[in-house]
Amino acid sequence: MRLADQNSPDHTIFASNTSALPITLMAESLTNKDKFIGFHWFNPPPDRELLEIIKCKYTSNEVIDMALDIVKKLNRRALMINSDIRGFIANRVYRAMRYEAILMFSQNIATVDEIDSAFRYKIGWRGPFELIDYAGAIDLEITESNGFDEVRRKLPDWEPDDDYVLYRKHALNVLQTYYDKGWFGVKAGKGFYEYPGPGKWVRPTVSEEDSNNVNPMDVLSPAINLSASLIHEKISNVEDIDLSIKIGYVVPRGILELADDFGIDNIVKILEQKKEYSTSQEYSNFYTPHPLLLKMIDNSETGKKSGKGFYNYS
Repeated sequence: MRLADQNSPDHTIFASNTSALPITLMAESLTNKDKFIGFHWFNPPPDRELLEIIKCKYTSNEVIDMALDIVKKLNRRALMINSDIRGFIANRVYRAMRYEAILMFSQNIATVDEIDSAFRYKIGWRGPFELIDYAGAIDLEITESNGFDEVRRKLPDWEPDDDYVLYRKHALNVLQTYYDKGWFGVKAGKGFYEYPGPGKWVRPTVSEEDSNNVNPMDVLSPAINLSASLIHEKISNVEDIDLSIKIGYVVPRGILELADDFGIDNIVKILEQKKEYSTSQEYSNFYTPHPLLLKMIDNSETGKKSGKGFYNYS
């Protein structure tokens, strides 16, 4: 980065596609810190119309305007994120769901096939384990952990949620066992599923009957709880969270739309049950229902059945 900075004119804009490293720390390696911005594409970039534009504390308004203009010229859509938080919006929310699926599997609450089948046949989403294998997330998650604590010490606001850190740690302990065996997913020919060979992807076969054994909301509830925190802290809003998930992960319905369908009161019940079940775990507080969800219930804003939830149905 410094070499590129030293050999570039002052007007050069630097942008990073990462959602795993702080935009702020990368900006601090430049002479002109205000010329750095997050420009996060979803995978695969040619097929995704949405980008996350991340402003760190140094990014100038001029650079933001130029980034938004580039997005427009590319016939893409932009989500503006004014906080350099780990995972930004789509990945921060989605990973909470991924970690819950991993923990449920590790605790023998549900099998890989049962969880993925419930996602495929009940809500029309690709299953979390199918996507872990496809995206090479085992390798990515473990590799990203290198230096995680050091980065967080330098920039605490990048990951402000101690409970999320503990929650993530336990899920990554499971992924570490796969990583140590070289089971990286499709690229290795084996991950949570087996494939014809390294790099040879075929969609995993799961039985529709297995979907009867899992409620997808059991997996999604912690991510909905995390979304409530992002809304409360004004890091994002209902529409942008759902848009980022729908376009970024190519799913028919957003996570907060699903929450309204299921009922906010039922989401809170699941969270309370999970917290009680995991009282012996150091991450159990991650399941504490966010005050925003409790306030919604107090105001009879429980979703479609009441006419209002995250969205208004009246």
